[in-house]
Amino acid sequence: MANWVKCTHKGDEQPVYVNVDAAMSMRWIESDNATIIVYAGGEIDVVRVCFESNRYAGRMSAAVQSNIARLVRRYFDSGTKRLDVTWYGGEPLLAFSVVERLSKRFLSFCEEFGREYSAEIVTNGTLMSHEKAQQLASWKVKRAQITLDGVPELHDARRVPKNRKPTFCTILDGIDAAAAHMHVSVRINVCRKVAARLEELLQILAARGLNRVVSVYVAPLQKVEDRKTLPSRGPQARVSSVAPQPDGEQLDALDGREAADLELRFNDLLWKYGFAVSNCLPEPRCTTCMADKEHSWLIEANGDVQKCYWTAGLRAEAAGRLTEDGIAPREPYRKWQDWTAFRNTGCLQCIMLPICLGRCPTIAQPSSTIGFVCWRAPLECRMDNWFLFNCHWPARKSESRPVAA
Repeated sequence: MANWVKCTHKGDEQPVYVNVDAAMSMRWIESDNATIIVYAGGEIDVVRVCFESNRYAGRMSAAVQSNIARLVRRYFDSGTKRLDVTWYGGEPLLAFSVVERLSKRFLSFCEEFGREYSAEIVTNGTLMSHEKAQQLASWKVKRAQITLDGVPELHDARRVPKNRKPTFCTILDGIDAAAAHMHVSVRINVCRKVAARLEELLQILAARGLNRVVSVYVAPLQKVEDRKTLPSRGPQARVSSVAPQPDGEQLDALDGREAADLELRFNDLLWKYGFAVSNCLPEPRCTTCMADKEHSWLIEANGDVQKCYWTAGLRAEAAGRLTEDGIAPREPYRKWQDWTAFRNTGCLQCIMLPICLGRCPTIAQPSSTIGFVCWRAPLECRMDNWFLFNCHWPARKSESRPVAA
C-alpha cells in the first residue's frame, strides 16, 4: 500500500496528498550521470584556514587512483552517459600530479566509450598560474571556485600562511590566471564584519577588471568546532564553516534572515559594479544535493567514500570504502537512502517544499543535534530579486549586461 501524507500550507482550501515512496524513488532512480568529487589531498600549509582542519593528511595513493579508474570504467560499462568530476582538497593544486593522472584516465575512458565529461576545481587560488590553468583547461576543467574572506586586511588576518605573508593579492593573481582559461566563481565568506565592507571588496575586484570575467557570490559563515562527529550548533543555517578567528576574535555570524536580506542587497551591488547577476527563479527538483543522489560520491585520498563535503575527514561517517570491486557500503550509507523531507511536518506545511526539498540532508539526520534549519527566507529572497530584475528594473533588463547562470 502506498505511503501517502497530507501536504498543506496556509491559504490552501484543499490539502495536497504526496506519495512518500514515489517521491523517494524519484531521486534514487537509475541515472545517466555519475558525479565524483575527488579529494586529491595536498594539505594547505596555513595557520588559519576557512574549512575543516581534521581532513585526511597526505596525497592520494596510486592504489586509490587505480580503484577510482576502475569505478569509472564500471559505470561506463553499465551505460552511464556522462561523468562530472570536482577536484577538491585540502588544496588539489598541491596534488597536481594526481589531477593530471586521473584526468587523462577519465578523458581516455570517455573517448573509448563515447561519453560526455566535465570537470571543475575548488582551490584557494594561491598556487594557480597561467600554465596550470592552461593545463587544467586541456583536461576539460571548465570551472574553478576560489574563495576570498573579505577586503585585504580582513582576508589576510584570516587566511594566514606559515610564512605570515599576505595572500589576498596572490589569490587575485590566481583568479586572473584561471579566468583566462575557464569560468571562475569567487565565493566570499561573509560574517557581519565582512558584510559591512562588501561594496569596498567589489570595487577592488572591478578595478582589476574581474567584473567582466568572473561571477561572485556570498557564503555566510557559521561557528563550528574541530569535529570528530557531525556538527552541533543552533538553529542558524549553515552555508560555510570557519576556523577560530585571529587574536581570539569571536565570529559575528549572520542569522538566516540576515543572510537572506544580504543576498538581495548584494545582487544590487553586483549590478552596480558590472558583475554578472543571476536571473534564475528557483525550480522544483528531485534531489537536494550529492547527499541524496545515488551515483554521487566524494572519494577521499585514503579511499574513504562520503556522501557530503561536510563529513569529509570523519571516518565514522564514511558511507563506504573504495575497493578494487567498487564501493563497499558501510552502515552510515543507509541514512542517506532513507532520508526524505516528506516525513517532516514543518516542511509539509511550507509552500517552498518542492523547491528546497526540506533542507540540508546532513543536518536533518535524526542523529544530528542541530535544530530545524529552514531555507524559505533565502528562496523568497531569490524570488524577490527575480521580480525586481524583470519587473521593477525594466531599464536594467534592457541593458547589455552579463547574467549569471
